[in-house]
Amino acid sequence: QYSTISGGYQNVILPNFQFATVGGGANNTNGSIFATIGGGGGNAIGTNSASATIGGGFLHKIGNNTFDATISGGSFHSIGTNSYYTTIGGGHVNSIQDNATASTIGGGYFNAIQTNAVSSTIGGGSNNVILPNALCATVPGGLANYAGGNYSFAAGRRARATNDGCFVWADSTDADFGSSFANEF
Repeated sequence: QYSTISGGYQNVILPNFQFATVGGGANNTNGSIFATIGGGGGNAIGTNSASATIGGGFLHKIGNNTFDATISGGSFHSIGTNSYYTTIGGGHVNSIQDNATASTIGGGYFNAIQTNAVSSTIGGGSNNVILPNALCATVPGGLANYAGGNYSFAAGRRARATNDGCFVWADSTDADFGSSFANEF
């Protein structure tokens, strides 16, 4: 009821989900109330993910029970199950895994916020990771940085902020540069 598929090819709105929209594109599947897929191809919004949005792009997935999640564009992005209030802005092959509530990846490629990493952020760059169970961890960008402690910050190249409250700022050296204890700069 009250759902719309504007055009495209082999787009689907699953039964019993009202007010859902697929704007166009091909092979898109929308399975949630008030959810929207703007277009693109092979995109999917799982069930019980109310108000989730995929703007466009290619082969994106928003999992089940992930309400108010957004993937703006790009390609091959995923947001896992129970990861509500999350956002991936763009780029290529970025992922927010299960139970990573209120987390954001701005862009870049091959970045990941792992399971149970709540309220964490990766701004961009490449191959950056927020480790599992981190709370409010941040990687602003750079290359191959890991933030894993609660309230940790890792920037540069191969920074390893694995202790709570630590700030690790690595240079361009191609070697791991890590924290040793909590609240270290």
